[in-house]
Amino acid sequence: MAKKKEMCSSENHEPDTVNQSLQQSNDDLRNRNGLKSRREQEQLEKEIKDVRNQNCNLEELVDMSSAKAVRQQELQKQII
Repeated sequence: MAKKKEMCSSENHEPDTVNQSLQQSNDDLRNRNGLKSRREQEQLEKEIKDVRNQNCNLEELVDMSSAKAVRQQELQKQII
């Protein structure tokens, strides 16, 4: 039973090793072609997503301030 368990655990490590090797090969190919590594690309995509979220929040604030400015103008017109 112990041998079977050892075989299973060693078989489970093989795909990990193959995956790591493939990822390294992919990164090497990307570097040779002037592209970012997978990790760098993922980081850039995360940063882009964060910036887009910030832009959405800022647009909402601008819209809110614009609406507030319109309301203030309407109130001033009513006073005059």
